[in-house]
Amino acid sequence: MSYGSSYAGGTYNRANGASIHTTSSSGSQAGLAIAARHSSGYVTFHSGGDTERMRIASDGNIGIGITTPENPLQINGSVSELNLLVKNTGSNGARTYLTSFAGKSSIQTDKDFTIRNNQNGWQDRFILTYAGDVGIGTSTPDAKLAVKGQVHAQEVKVDLNVGIVPDYVFDKSYNLLSLDQIKSYIEVNSHLPEIASAKDMEANGLNLGEMNMLLLKKVEELTLYLLQQKEQIDLLEEENRKQAEAIEAITGKINKE
Repeated sequence: MSYGSSYAGGTYNRANGASIHTTSSSGSQAGLAIAARHSSGYVTFHSGGDTERMRIASDGNIGIGITTPENPLQINGSVSELNLLVKNTGSNGARTYLTSFAGKSSIQTDKDFTIRNNQNGWQDRFILTYAGDVGIGTSTPDAKLAVKGQVHAQEVKVDLNVGIVPDYVFDKSYNLLSLDQIKSYIEVNSHLPEIASAKDMEANGLNLGEMNMLLLKKVEELTLYLLQQKEQIDLLEEENRKQAEAIEAITGKINKE
């Protein structure tokens, strides 16, 4: 590249429309520009035996490891793990990697990871803590998934320990409380046996898996009560039938006399 003429903002070197020049001559405001003035011109950066490492294409796209970047920033590589690192070197600063592996991509960090927006001030909307807990609407999740707000789902499946499913209610040895005992309990506690009170639920929340099993248990117990009632009704109907037959027989005898 040969030296060219003077430039309003400083001096530059030019060859085939490319230049390196200062953008101003006013002391501290001076800058350095690298320009490829041709409509298809580009700027490249080389190292290690004149190997191209980075390119700024004519459309402004930047490529690292690629000479034809398709996006504002594109990084290509053939290594087993390709990383883009953003590092905060301040106190307690985090390191965040945008990583591409064989068959998958990931975002990795050595601190909590959050997604934020600036509605009414910057706020965490999603957080994945360093411990592996996920929070939506809360920055302090106390479980693997904590959601502060409504959840809308088409279907929810909960895995349970098969041993706690209450089919044991139908075992002949199961001690089913009498309805009189249930009545006495409700009069004292104002809720069903084994079911937490409204006050407890408000204070401690609700375990859906546990509550569903308790409700299933109460449905099975209710089924047994209904079966007992049916047996009693069947006995009464049988007694009524026999009484009706006896009355009819007596009435017939009286009529004959």
